[in-house]
Amino acid sequence: MKKGSVLLIYSILLSLLLACNSGKTKQNTEDAGTNVEYKIAKNYFIKNDVDGAIPDKITAQSEFEKYFGMAATMDPEGTPTPIDFSKEYVIVADYGVTVRDVILNPASLTLKEGVLNLEYKAEEGEEQGFTSRPFLLIVVANATQGEVTLCQVKSGN
Repeated sequence: MKKGSVLLIYSILLSLLLACNSGKTKQNTEDAGTNVEYKIAKNYFIKNDVDGAIPDKITAQSEFEKYFGMAATMDPEGTPTPIDFSKEYVIVADYGVTVRDVILNPASLTLKEGVLNLEYKAEEGEEQGFTSRPFLLIVVANATQGEVTLCQVKSGN
């Protein structure tokens, strides 16, 4: 029975590694897929009444508004990034609720065999006196389509 459990654990770990393409380097672009252009959407927040998972891919304004609100600030770059859902859609990496200060940054977005793979890094900071729900919004042109997979990669620190 122990041998079977160990084999199962190794299989799960191997599957996770393969799903995230963690063994691939940036130099091996042929295996990793084609790089996809994107922009980061800023100055949005997840609404307080959102429980549970947010879809990885949102293609309509009405669906987007179920989960996100605009968070304009007085800063010169404080207006929310415009998203035209007739030409674009968003990919969402939702970190979940945490008491830590967390910043999510994209590492890469690639397309291979109909799969869009977003790799991102999570920089975890100090504990805060409150909870937050960090997320990353990536805006992609409708011309690029595929099933979305998300993979948090280890930071180089």
